[in-house]
Amino acid sequence: MKLTFLGYIYIVLGIILLITSIARENITLFMLSAILFMIVLIERIRFRDLVANIHKSIDVWRDFERRICEEGEDIGVSIYIYNKSKIPIALLRIEDSIPRYTKVIKGSPSSYTALAPQSYVRIDYKLKFFRPGRHSFEEIHVSFRDLLQIYEYTTTFRIHDEITVIPRALEVREVFKALATLPGAGIRGLSKSGMYDIVNIRDYVPGDDARKILWKIYARTSKLMVREDLGETVPRTLVIVDINRNQWYIGEESNTLAEKQLRVTRYIIDILLKSYSVIDVLICSDEAVPKFVSEISLDRSELLYKVFEAITPGIGGCKKSFSEISSIIKYLGLEIEKYSLVLFITNPISIATSTPSDVEEILRDLGRNVAVIIVSDEQILELHRDIIYAIHGVIDMVEAIGGKGIVLKV
Repeated sequence: MKLTFLGYIYIVLGIILLITSIARENITLFMLSAILFMIVLIERIRFRDLVANIHKSIDVWRDFERRICEEGEDIGVSIYIYNKSKIPIALLRIEDSIPRYTKVIKGSPSSYTALAPQSYVRIDYKLKFFRPGRHSFEEIHVSFRDLLQIYEYTTTFRIHDEITVIPRALEVREVFKALATLPGAGIRGLSKSGMYDIVNIRDYVPGDDARKILWKIYARTSKLMVREDLGETVPRTLVIVDINRNQWYIGEESNTLAEKQLRVTRYIIDILLKSYSVIDVLICSDEAVPKFVSEISLDRSELLYKVFEAITPGIGGCKKSFSEISSIIKYLGLEIEKYSLVLFITNPISIATSTPSDVEEILRDLGRNVAVIIVSDEQILELHRDIIYAIHGVIDMVEAIGGKGIVLKV
């Protein structure tokens, strides 16, 4: 609790009146100075009672129009302050600490108001969100003043709230064409085996329809393999999203390599969901380990927000992507064999900062149904020849185990 500028004026004026009354032996001036000092003292006692129990007397909370949106959309925010005490608050200033990558487009997160006893006030404003990921609200700063505005007390209410911003889908036609060639994506089109609407290729088990046996594969490998066509089975896909923290520094703000990769990921997931695939997602997060989200389907597409809430704009992602992802796959005990397709969405930064042994280990963990999609910025490929060689090396490793490597320039 501290004196306001007006409070100092009261005290200075009282001192001047007191000195003048003594010098002139004027009882009227003496009484006026005494009244000023009494006002300051009484207001201090009353305001001190409110301040002493401020966190018990005052409730503060936020409410949101919704907690999930897409890039570029706005969300209405309301701040409520409820005075449970019987003491009026003549002047109250409230200021919400808004997330960094947002812009106020209506109203204000800072406002002055009065608050009667046992009543509440509401402050409304709207924020536009520009970057995908988890945006956190942490604090609300509140300043109180007494009825005569002699004293002021400022406190902070630590109230944590989150908004998840889902990236816009970045449509890249090369992605759709590439996925349509993978026997496991469940996307209508010509597969790399030369058959239409193929979903999966698996080992033959007694009782399988002999017409589904892939005789060309048998002639080449001496293994009996059968195909599963679209409609005969529900494809299950594991999508691994390798976001490296350094990607946020490549490109312009709100259009960095990290954001481009997240938008491509959204597009890929949308394609898979429309093909009735069930999707499990493993994504690099702000935590010590990547986050795993399971059972995303067309009927449960609302789970998509759980994928992108793992990332904080500007800082989210893995430090050592390949090794961290490989470790969490082992820790979770993921049965890679149950997936008809594994999509590993990575970037040149992770590839350049990983050793060949890290790449070999994760490809070995992911198996032969893997497709590695490398999302790159055109400028990186033009300026860094060593990164191009590293990318080609990864693609060669993928194709050596029977998978497919795809480079997307966005």
